[in-house]
Amino acid sequence: MDYKSNNIEYKPCIKCKITLLRSDEDYCSNCKYRQLSTKPIATVKYRIFMAKFNSKNNNNIKSYLNKHSDSAPGKVININNTKIQRNLRLTDNADTQKAADFSFCLEFNNIDDLSSFILKSKQINLVYLSLIGAKKLQSVPKIQKLIENHEELSSYKVYYPKSHTPPYTSPLKLLTKSSFWESLLNVYFKSFYDSIPIFSIAQFNPKTAPESLLAAIYYTGYKSQPDQPKELTLYMDNYAKANLKLLIRECSLSAIQALLLYFSVYYYEGNAPLHYHCRAHATRIGYALGIHLDNKIFSELEKYTRRLGS
Repeated sequence: MDYKSNNIEYKPCIKCKITLLRSDEDYCSNCKYRQLSTKPIATVKYRIFMAKFNSKNNNNIKSYLNKHSDSAPGKVININNTKIQRNLRLTDNADTQKAADFSFCLEFNNIDDLSSFILKSKQINLVYLSLIGAKKLQSVPKIQKLIENHEELSSYKVYYPKSHTPPYTSPLKLLTKSSFWESLLNVYFKSFYDSIPIFSIAQFNPKTAPESLLAAIYYTGYKSQPDQPKELTLYMDNYAKANLKLLIRECSLSAIQALLLYFSVYYYEGNAPLHYHCRAHATRIGYALGIHLDNKIFSELEKYTRRLGS
């Protein structure tokens, strides 16, 4: 219902039905603010943008823009093919015109060499290639065959100079070679055994010796050699500590001999905690076996070996 006052027409707000407005307005300021706050502003532009590419909706867009003049339709109108065409003109310069025929592509006989040339030669405009040239390439019969069949014909060979530095090999691979362990035995008997003889060579046999004693001999030989890689040293140290946990539970002459070897290594390295640890357990096991006693039941060689362990 319209009201006339001084020749000016008024009508109620469509939303609240309370506030009087001029005939050219539909919502009062309060209702208009609520409507904008509950609805995202980008929704109107999004709908116009999506409908712009459909020619059937042009009439609907015009009528929608006439109703909502505050939706900034200028930006939507500017989003047109003219902008894309202008960018294409910039890329379609003399260099791309020269390379547009792609006749050089027919000189290659496999797709790997062709793609490598395109990427590394820097003679082709990649923007032009991605927008226009790719379709031209795929339309060439020979290129189609290269893509489909992946022909492996001879093209040109690229020479890559070989590095003079040898490839890195981990020192841990030495653990799998028997020659490495044999060399540790030789180092032990040449550089360590004469200074501290713990057992008799006449009775020693690497094939029948206890594994715990062999591990101690290997560790002593490794520590006696000058070449000690970091990775290999870490492995040998951990192997020695694991062997020590087994030795302190044994009660045999070979356990005493192994503990004395570890005792000597840790003594020279200045590792006081492990040095005293090995000496204490070797003394304990020695008293348990009675190696300090002169018993007539043992042969002279066995007595000699027992004296070395004491």
